[in-house]
Amino acid sequence: MANSLNGRFLSQPYVVYKKSDIKSASGLNLRSAEWMVLTQVNGSQSIQEIASVAAMQVADVVKIMSNLFQLGLIEVFKTEKKEENLLGASFFNNMESVLVKIIGPVAPFVIEDVLSDINLSRTKYPSERVAELIELISDEIHDEVKKIKFQSEMLEFIKRELI
Repeated sequence: MANSLNGRFLSQPYVVYKKSDIKSASGLNLRSAEWMVLTQVNGSQSIQEIASVAAMQVADVVKIMSNLFQLGLIEVFKTEKKEENLLGASFFNNMESVLVKIIGPVAPFVIEDVLSDINLSRTKYPSERVAELIELISDEIHDEVKKIKFQSEMLEFIKRELI
């Protein structure tokens, strides 16, 4: 398939890569982040899914995968976009409620600012990026105890409602 794409790296979040059948990473000096991403490349996870699993920004994973592609370690496997699972209103209502208890009435504004920064909205937020969203919102909580409480409560909600 890579030949039909003229050997170009595709950076869309839904593209799926697989490890190259031709080249191995043995003997290469890769950074730890590159190894982490490379171990997730399996022919079934998209760039977006790898970013979520690795708790990294999509843009960072794209840069790393572009480098791995240039090194010949990975190749395009699938380019069709999967049907997207979106987070529902109940997730955002719960997150806002938890955040209001922790940081007060500015919580809805924090959520909207974070969503705006990543060009997404409550109605169009992919469920596979839930870890990224929680991490970004956690970064806005400066008190470490409150940050951990927020993460813990969100994890419990995810276990109960999304898994």
